[in-house]
Amino acid sequence: MIKSKILGLTIVHNLGQGGMADDYYAENKLKRPAAIKILHASLSSQSEIKLRFENEAQIMVSLDHPNIRKVYDVAEID
Repeated sequence: MIKSKILGLTIVHNLGQGGMADDYYAENKLKRPAAIKILHASLSSQSEIKLRFENEAQIMVSLDHPNIRKVYDVAEID
């Protein structure tokens, strides 16, 4: 997954793994940092899990704290 490109971002390294998803540190072409959360492939076919994942992103959009990264987008890729 390292060096993969997703939505214009290049994955640099793994930040951690959870029960539902893996988190990665990524950068755009200008080296602006971003975090990418990728749902485990084994869960991506379950509509209830995908809805929960999207709901989490929606909740994160409403949070505003210097120690929490902003959520800018959610997308389904292949």
